[in-house]
Amino acid sequence: MIEDKMRDRLLANAALTAKIGQNMYVNEAPQGITGSYVVYLLVSETPIHTNTDVTDELTIQYSVFADKYADARSIAKIIRDDLDRFTGNLGGISVAEIIFDSMGVSVKEKDSRKAHISYDFRITLN
Repeated sequence: MIEDKMRDRLLANAALTAKIGQNMYVNEAPQGITGSYVVYLLVSETPIHTNTDVTDELTIQYSVFADKYADARSIAKIIRDDLDRFTGNLGGISVAEIIFDSMGVSVKEKDSRKAHISYDFRITLN
């Protein structure tokens, strides 16, 4: 699955792992986690039909949680810089492009009291 290949790519980024370690989770983080972390989620997958082929366009969201807003922004920027405009092979999956699509901000999450920033990426497969 492309989202797992993107996770592998991000966790190979030394700047990111310096800030979150291996704390990147699919769909939800475990209870009681401390420090900064990232949760990723496949939001949608849409087939794109052409005259000769069918490919997929996906949206994957990365939610960054940190004690301070500045830290959340810094982590989110590393993710954006790593993924935005990527084209090529990603763990055996041919990617036409990954495009940063949108950002959402929640200054402090109600339960965790952590700063929360979400980034959505649109991925087109070959």
